[in-house]
Amino acid sequence: MGDAPVRPTGGSVAVRKILLNVIIAAVAAAWTLASCQRPIDVDSKTIYSRQAIDLMAEGQRYEKAGNYRLALDRYNRALGLSPRPALYYHVGSCYYALGEYAKAHQFLTAAVRMAGDYPAAQYLLSKVRIQLALAARKAATPAPGVTPTPRPTEREVAMVPTPTPRPTPPPPKVVTTPTPRVKPTPTAKPTATPRRTAGQPTPTPRPTARPTPTLVNPIVAPPPPSVERIPTPRPTRRVAAATPPPTAPTALPQVRREEIFPPSKVDDLTQAPATTSATIGSSPLLGQWNFHWDRAQSFLERKLDEEAVADLLLVLGAQPRHLDARLQLADAYDRLGRGEKALEQYEKARVFFPTDPKPYFRTGNYYLRHAGEDPSHYDRARTYYFMALKVDPNYHFAYHNLGITYMKQGDHERARNNFENALKVKPDYANAHHNLGILFEQNLNNPKAALHHYREYLRLGGPDSDEVRQWVRALEESL
Repeated sequence: MGDAPVRPTGGSVAVRKILLNVIIAAVAAAWTLASCQRPIDVDSKTIYSRQAIDLMAEGQRYEKAGNYRLALDRYNRALGLSPRPALYYHVGSCYYALGEYAKAHQFLTAAVRMAGDYPAAQYLLSKVRIQLALAARKAATPAPGVTPTPRPTEREVAMVPTPTPRPTPPPPKVVTTPTPRVKPTPTAKPTATPRRTAGQPTPTPRPTARPTPTLVNPIVAPPPPSVERIPTPRPTRRVAAATPPPTAPTALPQVRREEIFPPSKVDDLTQAPATTSATIGSSPLLGQWNFHWDRAQSFLERKLDEEAVADLLLVLGAQPRHLDARLQLADAYDRLGRGEKALEQYEKARVFFPTDPKPYFRTGNYYLRHAGEDPSHYDRARTYYFMALKVDPNYHFAYHNLGITYMKQGDHERARNNFENALKVKPDYANAHHNLGILFEQNLNNPKAALHHYREYLRLGGPDSDEVRQWVRALEESL
């Protein structure tokens, strides 16, 4: 009886089932908690990245509106959440727009280092480096008011031992004394002059005359060369300043002049020095063609064709199919008087881009510019303009310059037809209205039509609006 197994009662079985269910529920709860905790970490990262994206989009809106400080605030907050190359680039562009080039350089270099191949950041970084080099150049050049200071130091060094009584008023007398001393030195160089001066000014400046012989003896020798050198550059500067006014033609505004090419709206960079190639010679981006392209544009804006040619050749060495660089190089060669090289570059542009009207149009412009030397160049120019229109029948520049060639040779009806064709393609083409007005007024005897085209030119805001406004007044008074 004692060795028989004890069978569980009904109550113990129920307790075991309850414990088993509790264990299963606890395990299931732990599993669900573990599974729920994993995506929480992922969601936190995505939340940060989404916040950074939202802040970046908000910063871009501020940047487009010109609120660069607010844009910088959003970009910096986004950088704290998720640093990205695009954020560094936009921060650098904001600092560039604000003129803080050192900070722009710092963030743009960070963008280039993170992304590696980032053309927009590299291009803006090259512009920042140019500005930093120009600022360094400007800081190195002395101001115009500082230049005369080192010149009188030599005289002051000679005058230092003489004014021993500093509390007395000899220092202002020393400043005034060199002016009369310089005057007698060119008139009488021998030593007899100081003896006469020492005897004459006895009545009034006796205290000043006594220290003068001690000062004149060491100073008489050095001033003559300085006095002889000082007046010589002054007349040359005056002559240089007086020469440009007579060269400028004054009677030209009375004559109606046609506009041959689209006017260039590039302003001269007068603040930048002319020797930028020497200051930007040591740049880490010299091997990149976009840096040379940007520097060539800077040289062309300041009409430094020789320097621009060197950079454009480097651009074409890296990018032979760069059409604008090829055409700019040809135009620069033409301005430098190297016509054969210019025609060679125009031909290469036509070979590389046979379906683009630009190379044909620019070649025609070359012959039109030189038509005054050889009248047969008008026919050559028209040939290339027709080729440009064959490639693109809506190329209004070619119609316009065709009208110029006919107008130059006296074929006024064909000139009128081509100007009107240019306006059919582009009704707001100001140059065509300008030249049609001249044609109707001077050649076709139609002042009303000329007045209409002049008014259209003024409405479109042409570059010679002031001159054309005078023509309109003259026509209105005549009518």
